Amino acid sequence: MLIPYFFIIHFGKPCLKTKLITGLFIAFLFLYFHTTLAQTGQEIASPFSSMLVERQKERVAFSSVKDLIDAIGLQPQMTVLDIGTGSGQFAFAFSNYMKGKGYIFATDIEKEKIEFIKRYIKNNNIKNIFPVLVRSKGVDPFYIKHQYDIIFLAHTKYYISNRVEYYQILRKQLTDNGIFVILGYKYCDNFSAIDITNPLGCDTILRSLPPSSPFHNYFYEEKTNPIKQSSSINNNGTQTKLAKTLNAMLNDLSFFSQFFDAQGKINTDLTLLPEEKQFLYWVFRFLKEDQILDNYNRPKLTTSKSYLKHRFLIRTINKILIVQQFRQFLYNGRAPYLPGAKLELQMEPEKNEMKQAGFRLKAEYDFIPFEILLIFDKIQQ
Repeated sequence: MLIPYFFIIHFGKPCLKTKLITGLFIAFLFLYFHTTLAQTGQEIASPFSSMLVERQKERVAFSSVKDLIDAIGLQPQMTVLDIGTGSGQFAFAFSNYMKGKGYIFATDIEKEKIEFIKRYIKNNNIKNIFPVLVRSKGVDPFYIKHQYDIIFLAHTKYYISNRVEYYQILRKQLTDNGIFVILGYKYCDNFSAIDITNPLGCDTILRSLPPSSPFHNYFYEEKTNPIKQSSSINNNGTQTKLAKTLNAMLNDLSFFSQFFDAQGKINTDLTLLPEEKQFLYWVFRFLKEDQILDNYNRPKLTTSKSYLKHRFLIRTINKILIVQQFRQFLYNGRAPYLPGAKLELQMEPEKNEMKQAGFRLKAEYDFIPFEILLIFDKIQQ
């Protein structure tokens, strides 16, 4: 508005030429700021999109997606419902396997994730994925518009209220031979005395650790040191006390943050297996994306629906960090990364909820590190 006043002050009443110049200048300003804001918006959105892409690539890399696809019997002509698709990592893998055929309805309650998937499928000319924004509460009306051969949920239960009722409604949308697939994390149970096969070996490791080690403070305070409290280093009492100390680390939700630097890099002194390292990095990215970590990588958990999921993941990476330090002296059962975990006891709440909703457990697999795959079909009524 400064230009019109300038011309009025110096030249009196503006002429047609003055009005034209003023109009062109205002149009120029509009286009300039519109372009600048658009570019700024892209810059703001790009870190989110970039993070999603990286998370998607890492997720597929360590999740044995090919084995998962074989286990669920995916076929090109099928109709798949991917609930809580997030960044679309599984939807993209399914689409690639189906070679552009069939239908994959990828749903989420977050608009920015659906918009990302829309851009991704447009840029990659994907024809069989259909992103859908759904409401956060209850069964969205969209779900009852189609029949599905596969309903797929990956780590989504934490965001669903009244799950039994939710599953009952979705059950009606499955085809006669359709399956309901749930992918969840292996239960991260506490350490017990039987997990510790060599207390003396644990003590040897502990004595070699420098004071700066995150493990040091838990073991070398006079009042809490389980080794110093026991008269015999190889008795069951020592194993029980060692387990108690390990559980103190496991349940300290800030424990893992001591192994990451400000840039999110893991301490290079750790003896992690490749799949463990992949998982730790992926969880760290996930927590960062959900803005769960502060500037010092310490968790700032709330009472939101996702609280249990975040706490569960933090306990899991805590346990991996503990296991890597004492691996050779811990019992290695069916779950090599999480001692004590038994497949038949995994995801019991999910199994019970699905049974109440009218489903039968058809198969379960633990070929995916740190995760369990459950496949259900309908109980014929």
